[in-house]
Amino acid sequence: MNKTNVAEKYANRVGPRIAIIGAGFSGIGMAIRLKQSGYSNFTLFERSDNVGGTWRDNTYPGCACDIASHLYSFSFEKKPDWTSVFSNSREIYQYLLSCVEKFSLESHIKLKTKVSEMRFNTATNEWVILTESDEVFRVDVVINGTGPLNKPNIPKIPGIENFTGKIFHSSQWDHQHQLDGADVACIGTGASAIQFIPEIVNRVKSLKVFQRTPTWLVPRFNRNYSAITKWVFKNIPGVKNLYRLFIYWRNEYYGIAIIGYPFFNNLLQKASKLYLRAKVKDSKLREKLTPNYQIGCKRINISDDYYESLQRPNSDLITESISLIDSAGIKTTDGITHECDTIIFGTGFVTTEYLQPMKIYGSKEKELTEQWAGSESRTWAFRSLDSLITFFF
Repeated sequence: MNKTNVAEKYANRVGPRIAIIGAGFSGIGMAIRLKQSGYSNFTLFERSDNVGGTWRDNTYPGCACDIASHLYSFSFEKKPDWTSVFSNSREIYQYLLSCVEKFSLESHIKLKTKVSEMRFNTATNEWVILTESDEVFRVDVVINGTGPLNKPNIPKIPGIENFTGKIFHSSQWDHQHQLDGADVACIGTGASAIQFIPEIVNRVKSLKVFQRTPTWLVPRFNRNYSAITKWVFKNIPGVKNLYRLFIYWRNEYYGIAIIGYPFFNNLLQKASKLYLRAKVKDSKLREKLTPNYQIGCKRINISDDYYESLQRPNSDLITESISLIDSAGIKTTDGITHECDTIIFGTGFVTTEYLQPMKIYGSKEKELTEQWAGSESRTWAFRSLDSLITFFF
């Protein structure tokens, strides 16, 4: 399409029609930037009843971000009065709501609208979007902001359907279920579990933590900001920017050190082991919590109180593999049945199915995820590039 045809196409419109799928952090940020750049003909499609993405959905006790709040926020909308260095999910959620209100995005958002399919129409050179309620929208540009942290990963454990107690995933926390005095089993020791375990251990009668792979852990060093600090961030020009820049380059330094410099990688690994030794005096428990892989090969978690929670009298760390779940609890490969009345999955999310359950068809009627899956001999990057070329040309 040449420049003349493009001009004719948009002659009777206020710019191109743009669809943003998902109203989480990325979708809201994109909408604001589009508006600031003079685009007004855009719509955010959100399947839930409100914006916020993962910070709307995750309400489990202790839910917080592992990135410092002054960095984990929009560069164009810095918040001077974050409560703490690592803010909890509710404060981040309120921040996103305030951004929607401040930048007047409400009229651009379609809530309770789940996109099920998108097809590129070569005849009209536009995307046709179909929703689960059979609504049809036609747009010129589609921006996907669905994110990877929205589909709970629940392992397919034999016999799970026979359990007579309560089962839920950390991202679908059942706040109506009574944990006080309960016998609880937590399956998984990922980032979410490391946050909620310290919050519930003092409430429950017993807590059995089932660990498949130990994680490298470093202290969070979280603290609340004082009123004076918040005043400085708000009233002294440039301080917020400098602090944000400091956090950014500190994180970059850690990342580069872990990936590219064996000396610093080894130093961080030794520091993590030292932290474990200082917090856990029991050698057998410490051995269970010591990873057998190099630091940085998996996500490094941060916590100030996880190790303590595993040493409570009512807490038990179990490293034997799970063989099945029966009506009374969880049976491990050593033949022991660990009785419980509540099972909480802290097993993270299905992060590799980027676009599911959405179906996206390109110019040659090829479905995108099938195209990616059909070229196993090539790397993910080459498969993605090949698919995009197929779609647009």
